[in-house]
Amino acid sequence: MYRIESCACKNQDWKHKSGRNETRAQPSLEPELQSSTDTMIKLSLKTAFSTLGKVQIQASHLLIEKDQVFNQFLLTNKGRLSTKLKLAFNLSFRRANCELDWGRGLTRRGFAGLTNGVTFPQRSNCRVILYQDAHHGPKFEPIIGLGTDKCYKPRKLWEDVFRAINGAKIFIYIAGWSFNPKTVLVRDPQTDIPNAQGIEIGELLKRKADEGVAVRVMIWDDETSSHWIKNQGVMRTHDEQALDYFKQTKVVCRLCPRLHHSFPTLFAHHQKTISMDCNTAELYNIAGEDSCGDREIISFLGGLDLCDGRYDTEEHSLFQTLNSESHAHDFYQINFAGATLRRGGPREPWHDAHACVSGEAARDVLDNFEQRWMKQCNSSHLVPIKIGTCNKDRCHGIRNWNVQVFRSIDHVSVQALPDRSHTAEQSIHDAYVAAIRRAERFIYIENQYFIGGCHLWEQDQHSTCTNLIPVEIALKIAS
Repeated sequence: MYRIESCACKNQDWKHKSGRNETRAQPSLEPELQSSTDTMIKLSLKTAFSTLGKVQIQASHLLIEKDQVFNQFLLTNKGRLSTKLKLAFNLSFRRANCELDWGRGLTRRGFAGLTNGVTFPQRSNCRVILYQDAHHGPKFEPIIGLGTDKCYKPRKLWEDVFRAINGAKIFIYIAGWSFNPKTVLVRDPQTDIPNAQGIEIGELLKRKADEGVAVRVMIWDDETSSHWIKNQGVMRTHDEQALDYFKQTKVVCRLCPRLHHSFPTLFAHHQKTISMDCNTAELYNIAGEDSCGDREIISFLGGLDLCDGRYDTEEHSLFQTLNSESHAHDFYQINFAGATLRRGGPREPWHDAHACVSGEAARDVLDNFEQRWMKQCNSSHLVPIKIGTCNKDRCHGIRNWNVQVFRSIDHVSVQALPDRSHTAEQSIHDAYVAAIRRAERFIYIENQYFIGGCHLWEQDQHSTCTNLIPVEIALKIAS
């Protein structure tokens, strides 16, 4: 079992100038399974729009496990040698079980997070709250010890979101794939938040904006929806509805397209983040936990948009909640034709995971929002935010998380990218790979989308999906 360890090109960027245009190209490594007996290593030199050429090397030539220097002419897409393009590079292999991080876990050998191709470093002294679904019932009490005499007490996501937004004094920045201003966050009749039940998120944000809080909402612009013909779009993300809702208000709402030179309607912004200033005592002490009480930045992020159909509990009832406050005004079903509230359902259940982070990682989430806003919106709408992190001495014992923020994003949607990449950051994928390699006893992955890599299939290798996660799992199992 072998793994590609490194591939370093002498010229990191290849530039081709034609008139006033300049094109950058970068090398990418693509292992290709040509037969059951051998593996071909393919090194491609690509621009943002095309492949300039390729080099193919038999993996069996590299099994001596030493660095080897190659200096070869590139093959064109038609399989011919190009006399104008020549690539010099080093390629080395190392056995998977000899990799320093193989099976070492995330706590051994001083793991400091990912360092290559990432914008945000690993942060220490952070706090994390983990959530399952938008809400949970009173019987949801998983027995999870915290290493002391205390047990983990689950929190209610959308109620915490309401508390945090309601308590903000300076700013509230929201980014989402979908956003419905009519969404009600607090629906439980037994809630302990006064005057919160039934309030729509749009009304809450307008009220905070009227109080002087800078409220910014950035939603993916679904190209299939239309304001003029009242078309809600294929994905029904309420983007045009939200834009109309906040007109003539102090809430600044912007729609951001996910631009692509070939397929402008097939790509989306999938980030779901909420950042705001918060009095941590007001949020954290509800669960009887210690907090220093400083006003600081907190950020929610994960898989749940603030829109219809997302409110659910661990019971995921299909019928019993249709006449309750939970879903009487929020029936969502896109999988069964003809299923409606009037016909008695069934509703579509919704499960997702989410988190709330504080500390320097929360600022990283905010920075990501600001980078996107400055790239695709008007940067003058952003306000200066001069809020420090919690005092480490006073927060000792509750700030024991190391957190690193990852993302999948390109230069079209964001201003700043890691130096290694000129066009895109894929640190989410890289983080999966690093975690799988370091796994010691088990791997648990929960994700709405799970896409493999076709470059290792016997068929359809020409497709451009080259994710490594499935093959990394297979290598880990086989080892």
